[in-house]
Amino acid sequence: ELFYFSHVADTSVKSTFNSYGEIPNSIEPSLLELKISVSEYAVRYFVLNNMHKQVVFYGEHILHHVSTSDELAHRFEKTADKDELLQLGYGNVVWGCNNAYEIFPAGFVVLPNDLLVMQRVGDAKILFNQDEKVKSVMLKKFPSASISHLLSVWFQQTQNLQSKLLVNVGLTFFDLVFYDETGNLKLATRYSYQTAKDFIYYVLLCCEDLNIDRTKTELILAGEITQQSEIYSLCYRYFSHVNFFQPDSSIYFSKYFEEFPAHLHYNLYNLKA
Repeated sequence: ELFYFSHVADTSVKSTFNSYGEIPNSIEPSLLELKISVSEYAVRYFVLNNMHKQVVFYGEHILHHVSTSDELAHRFEKTADKDELLQLGYGNVVWGCNNAYEIFPAGFVVLPNDLLVMQRVGDAKILFNQDEKVKSVMLKKFPSASISHLLSVWFQQTQNLQSKLLVNVGLTFFDLVFYDETGNLKLATRYSYQTAKDFIYYVLLCCEDLNIDRTKTELILAGEITQQSEIYSLCYRYFSHVNFFQPDSSIYFSKYFEEFPAHLHYNLYNLKA
């Protein structure tokens, strides 16, 4: 059986490529869905077979030494030009944005513009800005791409997790969400951090502010974290109940993802337009 291949960008693009899975070229690209995110640290994407609701490929271009919006847009464009799988004619493309955000009640009204997006999720709205340069490249490569904030998946999949402390971990920031016992959203915010000690300081501060009992409240972790990380070790020290998030998903993984943690980048492969 023949396969599409994802070529690694050349050294001039200054990226490192990691991947899982494969895509038989017998599958019509129009039956495939691309879910992609772009940050100063990586261009990541999942390819899903919509006929079977199955993740068949994950690609990750780790970027190095990106410090400006112009440089990010340039590197994204070069990466997309070099990666065969980012040139297929996908039936649907969703761009997962993970920029800074603000949370407002559903009744809050803001007039969006070309860069400002207001996305409703349940009883809340996420207000965020798009990067103008990255958006220009994204629409050049994928003219029909829709945009959705990655936080929207965290909201959608945790609304039934009352009285649990929910933390989605990124490389330099984390999103913390807490619903009380009646399901009311009490906290949804993002903290920047540099070290594991910074991370646990902010988490413990939230517990103090919300009067959360760490001996009884379950801490649920998702995102870029493993049991071997220092962050996990500190969480295990300060909380009696620590678990990884198990996405409530109708999406399945192909056989090549047996060692891929379900909580890793769950908010990208579950992203909806």
